[in-house]
Amino acid sequence: MPEMDIGKSCSDRQKVLPAGAFASSGSRPDGPRTTCRECAADYHRLRRAARGGAVRTRVDVPAPYEECRACRGVRPHGGWHRRATASDGLPARCTACRAVQGRRGHPKRLCGITGAERDGMVSLRTGIRAIRLSAPASACGPLSWDG
Repeated sequence: MPEMDIGKSCSDRQKVLPAGAFASSGSRPDGPRTTCRECAADYHRLRRAARGGAVRTRVDVPAPYEECRACRGVRPHGGWHRRATASDGLPARCTACRAVQGRRGHPKRLCGITGAERDGMVSLRTGIRAIRLSAPASACGPLSWDG
């Protein structure tokens, strides 16, 4: 009796690979996709670049470190907040980048204005009172920045 070969052929590489190298597909009768994970990732990067999208290159970093997608800095896990829903428990951006984005988005979320509009209002009138007068009181709530 001939020995059965455990594996599947990748349609791009024309090479037999172990079954774990293929992602599952519900539309395939035998379960896994026709291309291996690596070929599928290469194809995805190629198509994303053709559409003009950002293609992120994978950076190998040591175990207690992580790469920030915003500043591209490599920081230890202590420089990150925790995120329970992420597979590794860390968000995509480091603490410093999250703080910058939070400060930039705070006036937009509370009063519906951009940072430049806020700076213009503060320069016209000392303090934050001009912003509170231009937006509904319920929208702004207690604001903590001073100009």
